[in-house]
Amino acid sequence: EGKEKINEEHIGMLTEIKDVFEKNNTEYRVIITPIYDQIAYNRHDKSILQNIFGEDYVFDFSGINEITQEMSNYYDTFHFKQYIGKRLLDSAYSESPAMRICN
Repeated sequence: EGKEKINEEHIGMLTEIKDVFEKNNTEYRVIITPIYDQIAYNRHDKSILQNIFGEDYVFDFSGINEITQEMSNYYDTFHFKQYIGKRLLDSAYSESPAMRICN
């Protein structure tokens, strides 16, 4: 699991972003992207994101999963290929829970 990175200043900024989304009736998703090192996103930070944006709007693709197990899905350790990005968006915006591939 990665280290905690979200601090009080970040919480304030994230809350402002959420307020702008609500004010403008924005349809959004928060996507925690997969990186090849397979380190899971910090649980505390994920909880903060879920508290601000809502559990149904935060999608965690970090850690060990079918995407991170294949180096061919990446150009390098951090940059996944375009078809993976489409897959993440399709999963996050899917109406069907069965289509979701996140943690």
